[in-house]
Amino acid sequence: MWFGLRMKRLIMIPTKRKRRELFPFIFMTALCLFMCSWRIVMLHEPDLISSGKQIGLIGQLKDNNALLEGDPGDSLGYIAGNDVEVTQPPVYFRHQQLKRRCKQMGYGGEPNYSTLPFPFSPFISFEPNTFYCPLPKAGSTFFTRYFITVQRAQREPNLSPLNLPISGANRFKLWQFSELKKGEQRYNFLSQSTKVVFTRHPFSRIFSAYIDKLFAPNIVFWKMWGLTAVKYFKDMSITDHPCGSFVSFPDFVKLILKGLYKRDPHIMPMDFQCLFCDVNYDVIGKLETVTTDVDFLSTKLNVSGSFIHDKNFKKYFTEDAVKDSTKDPLTIWRKEASRCITDFEVGRLLWRKLQIRGFIDASIRFPFTAKEMEGISLESFRAASFAAVENSKDKEKLKRQKQVAFEEAFSLIPDKHMIRLQKIYESDFFLLDYDDKRPSEYVPGLKSGSVKSLNWKVEWVL
Repeated sequence: MWFGLRMKRLIMIPTKRKRRELFPFIFMTALCLFMCSWRIVMLHEPDLISSGKQIGLIGQLKDNNALLEGDPGDSLGYIAGNDVEVTQPPVYFRHQQLKRRCKQMGYGGEPNYSTLPFPFSPFISFEPNTFYCPLPKAGSTFFTRYFITVQRAQREPNLSPLNLPISGANRFKLWQFSELKKGEQRYNFLSQSTKVVFTRHPFSRIFSAYIDKLFAPNIVFWKMWGLTAVKYFKDMSITDHPCGSFVSFPDFVKLILKGLYKRDPHIMPMDFQCLFCDVNYDVIGKLETVTTDVDFLSTKLNVSGSFIHDKNFKKYFTEDAVKDSTKDPLTIWRKEASRCITDFEVGRLLWRKLQIRGFIDASIRFPFTAKEMEGISLESFRAASFAAVENSKDKEKLKRQKQVAFEEAFSLIPDKHMIRLQKIYESDFFLLDYDDKRPSEYVPGLKSGSVKSLNWKVEWVL
């Protein structure tokens, strides 16, 4: 397995670096073959298991990490190597876990910070020295705003990321790592900075990208992704998909498998973007544990993270998301979209998006007729959305409907395509300890014909 992951990483990096990377890779491969010939393919890792058991180098990389390294879903972490329980969040241990897994993949020694080939430039800050590798569909907009507030912390110590408009989360309001032109500058900065990345389950990233960029009205990505899908796949026509709209989730997955994952940062594997085994990250946060991880990061940076515990934070976050989801479809994209879909279809798609994201209860029906949607103002649509959010009281149901939609979408994907997805994102699953199985927590054995969440033309009945 480590052979395949290592080769994939080499394919994604520039030629010069391939030559430099290839020598230790060949050496490690030869060494492994030599060891196999002597039947000693067991790697002893006393730092992982206190009993001194040996772990097989090949076929054992996907070990029981909940047992060895602490269940990442727990609020407590465990010191690897003994049975002492400590009150530390999982984020506290992830950098050590990542280093071990990189070592299992054949990486070792100190990274060469002066020549790292990031496909997209990370952000840096000098107040304090911080390096952040943004991952689209893994909270990058929120964390861009977070790091802008960190830069302003001395002047405005209680500023929340949500106080900044999403339009203000421009990546160029932060320094770019690429602006450090000299290798020595890069090396010195990375050696002295707090290096941060926030990740998300690969399948969750894919589903989020689909809902945000293709399912909901989005003229920009309908052109970029939707029309590309129409061009690639013979069973799709421009008549059925005007402007690249109404692309199904299975067709989106086919587009990913066609090569979209190599080109677009919203889909590109996280490891290829942030070089997990080349950068010694100090903080590896996850969206799945974002509250404790932001606390940990804020403490490490010596800034206030109190905003995330504000009793109104969830309310502010939801309002922020509703505003962001409705703004462009009902303003700057509206005229162009009207050539492809009706205002009523725009409204139904937006409403279902807010339901799938867990903001509006699935049982609350779309409140407008086709006539009422004609020329409706942004303010009127938002007012109805906020009223529905306010009436969505059952938090457990909202959480469940998000997961049901996620699982229903993946129930539509053929096994052969799931296997290819698992292969493409293999290094993300392994290095970051995510489960690569088909999602099926709430609706095991789901039949594709029973999928309701993505059928926006009818009311969603859970």
